[in-house]
Amino acid sequence: MRPPFVFILSLAVNLLLGIIWATAHKSPPAVTNPPAPALTAPAANEEAASARPSPSTSNPSSTPSWQMIESKDFVQYAANLRTVGCPEWIVRNVIVAGIGRFYHSSIKLAPAYLPPWQNADRRRADSRVQAGRQSELESEQMALIKASLGYEWDNRDEEIWNQAIVSSLIFGFLPDEKVSPVTALDEKYARAAESIQTDVHGILIDEDRARLQLLYQSLTAEKSRLLDPVEWDELQLRVQAAGYFTAYEFHLDCVAVNDADLRKITDYSKAVKDMAKERFIEERNVTEAERARRQTVFEQQIENLLGPARSVDYRRAQDINFRETYGFIQQNNLPQTTAIGVYEARRAAEDQLREIAADTSLSPTEQATALSVLKAATANSISARLGGAYQNYLAGPGQWLESLAVPPQSPTPGGAP
Repeated sequence: MRPPFVFILSLAVNLLLGIIWATAHKSPPAVTNPPAPALTAPAANEEAASARPSPSTSNPSSTPSWQMIESKDFVQYAANLRTVGCPEWIVRNVIVAGIGRFYHSSIKLAPAYLPPWQNADRRRADSRVQAGRQSELESEQMALIKASLGYEWDNRDEEIWNQAIVSSLIFGFLPDEKVSPVTALDEKYARAAESIQTDVHGILIDEDRARLQLLYQSLTAEKSRLLDPVEWDELQLRVQAAGYFTAYEFHLDCVAVNDADLRKITDYSKAVKDMAKERFIEERNVTEAERARRQTVFEQQIENLLGPARSVDYRRAQDINFRETYGFIQQNNLPQTTAIGVYEARRAAEDQLREIAADTSLSPTEQATALSVLKAATANSISARLGGAYQNYLAGPGQWLESLAVPPQSPTPGGAP
């Protein structure tokens, strides 16, 4: 079930929502994998296997007891649960929870002992050994889960569906059995990249950058094998949207864009900065001129996509004055057309203010009169649009109205105000 779609100001989430609606909804397929080969928890190898009979061999007319279902052999345990018709999500939760308890209680690693007289390099080396052992245990745990269920799963994936909205929107289109492998790959390669950075204290030479580049290539290769081509393209698009449009100022308020537009805009943004790759290795030697060129190309692609009329709306959405007005309109549950009307009234007033200030034929008294008339006319126009919200507007984003009574200062020939 998808999470509730509440209004979120972050454009990354807005774009991801559009991408989701552009993607045909498909429910995760039911897992029908055949029972995996017998595999028990390591401690169970030292004890006698459970002698409880399998429910499939008991009298069909009798109701199986929990003692007949539960087993120390997690593969058999999962099979028993499925035999009695237990829903797959319950099978998954029971098995993953049981394996998790075993690994956290039976073979929990003792904290690494780091003598205070050890130097920093030795402490880091010992910490890496400890982290490596913990990683091995996590891999064993995931292998046991996969053998028991027939697919990989981690209870943290429940958080993806139910708690973290951005993660949900990135991974929520994938079937259940693919979520854990994908997120596990991300964690595995992130740890490897962090280890490289730590070893060199964040000071990368060409050799280190080459290692990070190989890590990124390996990650993308593994993910592309795990997912089918459609899933792979979709995941890349969502990761880019989540990264780029939360890191950069980009707005589409009151711009009529459809799902296809959102997907194309997201794809265009990769030429400015590929967010998935940047997680591993940041582009270097990119001049400010090159960054500006990329941004200009990106903006031109957007305007070509939107066409003349919508491009005007797009440029308006990037104006902080419009965004302040739009935020006020939303807080007061007023229609979007009101935000546009108030913004256009402000623009017209500021244009007239500059014209009055530049008119040298006006005396100071005539100029002050003209400004007073402009302020009154603009206030009346905005008040008519806002109604009862007008006074709150004056106390908030409408404070700019006071500037209409003062002509803008022209710079002196020397450049000082």
